[in-house]
Amino acid sequence: MLKLIIYLLRLLNLTYYYFSLILEKFGKSPQWTQEVGRYFKLSPQKVINLYHQKRPKTAQLWNKKKRNTEAQIQSFYSETDYFIYRQKYFHRHQAYFDMALPLLLKRKGKFCEYGSGIGPVTHWLIRKFPHWHYHLTDLNCPVFKFAQWRFKSYPNISFRAVTPKKLPLKDKFDVIVCQEVLEHVSNPLAVVKHQITHLKSGGWLYLDFIYGPGEENLEASANQRRKVLSLLKTNLEPIFTINPDNFSQGYGLYRKP
Repeated sequence: MLKLIIYLLRLLNLTYYYFSLILEKFGKSPQWTQEVGRYFKLSPQKVINLYHQKRPKTAQLWNKKKRNTEAQIQSFYSETDYFIYRQKYFHRHQAYFDMALPLLLKRKGKFCEYGSGIGPVTHWLIRKFPHWHYHLTDLNCPVFKFAQWRFKSYPNISFRAVTPKKLPLKDKFDVIVCQEVLEHVSNPLAVVKHQITHLKSGGWLYLDFIYGPGEENLEASANQRRKVLSLLKTNLEPIFTINPDNFSQGYGLYRKP
């Protein structure tokens, strides 16, 4: 029954996304540019222009810089603010009805967006579920500074930066979301072990993990993918299991017994 409900909620996510794309075509200026414009004090058109200008420059930087260690990864993301523009654009119409389900079932709890970037999931949830506490964690880089700025008026949000030597979680959480992260880190096995440790009994872990080494994704991460998926299946109760033999499959949902 739970699996059927999640299927329907994920279908609702897609319906909302494509309907919003249609509505966007009738808008005067794209909605996603407004918050970025306030942050950088730019016009919507300037935001769009910079988004297109920064994209090839960041690709050159990506090819130029080594990213074999956590310190090198942190160095790369600290050098460019392009990912603020990119994340606002790519997440602009996404909805998270499936991830809202555990918050709907429990009045209060602790929610963690791990590798949050600008915090798209938290941004979508917090006004719908104001009694929950939200925790964002990511590298200390421009996207994380943007997240701290956009949520500065919310007393029920906390932040903790990841360092090259130390994983960030201290508390235990009812829900942990880790989206579009594991393929970009050099130590996904350690990250997922850390998340399982800090997940409460009965807690929900939403994550994805594609196999796509090269370009923006790391070889080191891809090499650990099968071990990560085995760890999840062994230590948690799978609701949606990521298939290790399907390299494009990402969506996973697991609960802690």
